[in-house]
Amino acid sequence: MDAKGSDMEIEISQIKPSSFQIKFRNEFLKDKLTQQIKQEGQIIPIVVRFTENGYEVVDGNVRLSIMKDLGYATIDCNIVNIDKVGAMKLAIELNGNVNELDQISI
Repeated sequence: MDAKGSDMEIEISQIKPSSFQIKFRNEFLKDKLTQQIKQEGQIIPIVVRFTENGYEVVDGNVRLSIMKDLGYATIDCNIVNIDKVGAMKLAIELNGNVNELDQISI
């Protein structure tokens, strides 16, 4: 597992949402993030892994969705070389400080 990764700009159309999802239910924070991206653009890259079906989000489903809705064609990504279990562990670790975590559905 190589969770360090490399940075790259990828076309949004080449990225699939995570096959597992950490539930994010705080619409107020999502709205704030949308406004921030509208005003300042993307600040933090999303984390993706490469699978046999292309790129899959490990961390950043909400940012990907927002940027897609705002009409962005590309998104800054950190590409990590990890399997699905490693991706799930990394997603939990990266989102561990978020108070609105609900549950993971696989």
